[in-house]
Amino acid sequence: METLVRDLRYVTRSLFRSPGFFAVTVLTLALGIGATTAIFSVIAGVLLRPLPYPDADRIVRVWQIGANGGRNNVSDPNFEDWRSASRSFAALAEVRDGGVVSVSGAGEPARVQAAAVSRDFLSALGIRPVRGRAWAPEEQRVGGAPAILVSHGYWQRYLGARPSLEGTTLTFDGRVYSVIGVMPPEVDYPVGAELWVPRELEPRTPSRTAHNWEVIGRLEAGVTLAGAQREMSAISRQLKGRYGDDTWMSDAELVPLREQMVGRTRAALLVLVAASAFLLLIACANVVNLLVARTAARQGELAVRLALGAGRWWLARQFLAEALVLALVGGALGVVLAALGVRALVGLDAGDAGTLPRMAEVRLDWSVLLFAFGVSLGTAVVLGLLTALRGTRGDLRGAMAESQRTQAGAGSSYRIRSTLVVAQVALTLVLLVGAGLLGRSFMRLVSVNPGYRTERAIVLDLSVPEAQGSADMARRVRLYDELMARVRGIPGVTGVGGANAFPLAGGNLGNGTFLVMTGRDEKINPADFERIMQDATRTGQAEFRVASGEYFRVMNIPLVRGRLFEERDAPDAPHVAVISAALAKERWPGDDPLGKTIQFGNMDGDLRPFTIVGVVGDVREASLASEPRPTFYASYRQRPVRTGTFNIVIGSAGDPAPVIAAARAVVRELAPDVPPRFRTLETVVADSVADRRFMLLLVGVFGGAALLLATLGVYSVISFLVTQRRKEIGLRVALGAHTSDVLRLVLRQGASLALIGIAVGAAVALAGSRLLARFLYGVSTTDPVSFVAVSALLAGVVLRASYVPARRAARVDPMSVLRGE
Repeated sequence: METLVRDLRYVTRSLFRSPGFFAVTVLTLALGIGATTAIFSVIAGVLLRPLPYPDADRIVRVWQIGANGGRNNVSDPNFEDWRSASRSFAALAEVRDGGVVSVSGAGEPARVQAAAVSRDFLSALGIRPVRGRAWAPEEQRVGGAPAILVSHGYWQRYLGARPSLEGTTLTFDGRVYSVIGVMPPEVDYPVGAELWVPRELEPRTPSRTAHNWEVIGRLEAGVTLAGAQREMSAISRQLKGRYGDDTWMSDAELVPLREQMVGRTRAALLVLVAASAFLLLIACANVVNLLVARTAARQGELAVRLALGAGRWWLARQFLAEALVLALVGGALGVVLAALGVRALVGLDAGDAGTLPRMAEVRLDWSVLLFAFGVSLGTAVVLGLLTALRGTRGDLRGAMAESQRTQAGAGSSYRIRSTLVVAQVALTLVLLVGAGLLGRSFMRLVSVNPGYRTERAIVLDLSVPEAQGSADMARRVRLYDELMARVRGIPGVTGVGGANAFPLAGGNLGNGTFLVMTGRDEKINPADFERIMQDATRTGQAEFRVASGEYFRVMNIPLVRGRLFEERDAPDAPHVAVISAALAKERWPGDDPLGKTIQFGNMDGDLRPFTIVGVVGDVREASLASEPRPTFYASYRQRPVRTGTFNIVIGSAGDPAPVIAAARAVVRELAPDVPPRFRTLETVVADSVADRRFMLLLVGVFGGAALLLATLGVYSVISFLVTQRRKEIGLRVALGAHTSDVLRLVLRQGASLALIGIAVGAAVALAGSRLLARFLYGVSTTDPVSFVAVSALLAGVVLRASYVPARRAARVDPMSVLRGE
């Protein structure tokens, strides 16, 4: 330890005598280590850290598998059969995201996400309320006393963290709920939920073809995932054999809950890990370049030390100690940069456009600090060994002789540094090609026509209490009618329409199977519905929407043929529908869909048939990258059951701010218990591509940093070459060489490094770009525009970095060189 401390003290003094070298080296390492640490903190928080529940690795998501192999949510009867027949689970529970509800009773009304869960939900997660109690059996039955659990955050924000919950009630969906307990702070399932309601308050759906519920379970002690999978598959196949076409389940699949929550982000995070690792390698190559140059400059000093009796091991220790000091200081500064980077990442991911799950759990904890220390230590060892090998090899006589020559060590030192620069250029090209492909893909994506307008329009989101009967339904329709009429009169408003689900806004949009009727006079009951659904010639699949006629005009969705909803389409008039062009093409190819009669009662329980009166243009509902889905539109006045959540679209001729303020006042006057949310259409579209923008931004930042480091590397190598060849260049000038000749001589060296690096990098990029395939839209992984543009950019930057020392070389005074000045 004494020797180590002495070595560290010596090299620290030595480094402080070279402040420029010390600062550049530390900052370069800090950039590489900081980027790697920041990305690792995201990996640790999102992918590696266990879910915050006891024995979380035993919690699984259970899917039912259809005949086509696709995953589906589960019907009530199938769930009941699973629960009664399985012996692999300590608890099995139904879960459904209830969407956003308007909650009053705790100060100002608030928009809060609710969830419905069955009786074993708490046991499946292995949790208990931290305040209050869990549900009693009498509160978990149809007609039971409404009681809810609230999240820890809701308890703090809206209930003032009151110690006693007695007498605390909240009102939403037309019911008054008693608050009986507070969830632990770490509970976030379903993601974003702040209120949990007993599923048993509502009657069960008897259909086995429904897909209404997520199912989670906790495995019994000693039961493996594979064993539970075999049992659930056997049970599901038995149910299929027993019920045949009455159930669409043919198998089951178990997925660990953590995998279910974060699995879709793994590929994106691994790409970011690779990008940060490349940046760290480029930083290390740059530092090795600097250390090799420093070693070459100290060749005479090292030879003298060897001559005076210093052993090679002593010199190697000095190099290792120097690398350790540089790496640890760079690592410490890198942790500071990582902390700032993590804060920026969390900020980028905040809000409705959140792209990564569990980002709230991302932080610089001890595991991340240990990782940063490990990276710093590993970097120190690699740098120290490489420098020690370079600084201590060769014989003493040769080193002494080299130290006396102007071109001391030029050959071997230049080869080493040139090799490192080639590696830097190659790795930089890989990062820049990735950024270029993502950038081209992003531009293609945002230029896609979503099927509606996006300029100067406002979306007003409403969540009203659940209707308890036809009278409540009628009041809800009157509220929407009056609200849209009042907003239509606001100065600057060009149109107002509404729909129960908004394109690209996420959430459960709702789809199902409809029946093609033989005519309006055909009468069916629920049993007939199930029977006819087995006849593929009379069925179709479509998204189910409820909208107003003006919604299509405000959104600029074109009317292809027929008409839109009109005033004559009153609740008691024959029910009419508008369908998308994709649905018309899929279900009635080559035929006129107008006048066709269909039944879509399984979506809202209303068995009155629809007559198709219009066809409108297609809209990209799920994402800009997905093709338009077949969509069915009903009139909100005729079918108001699914209008508990309603999006009112307001066309604006100018600045949306005054329109939003006026519309907010209208909502407050007409529905004081309904908190509104306003967004612009541009925001909705931007949020829908937030994940791709997030990836592009990070890879682009890494690519830009790599380009800067590569530029510095090329500059340092060419400057080193000019310094070493100063006498030769002076002689050339003295013998008649022109400035252009010297420029070509030096630039040729930079160009050769660039070309070799670009060739190597292009080969690596071609092989590695396939990892980006799932993140690209409208661009191939071998897109020639991206490869050529990035190669040209990198070549230009390298030549520019070479030009500065080349100009300096061209101005060499031959007389001063010959005099040895």
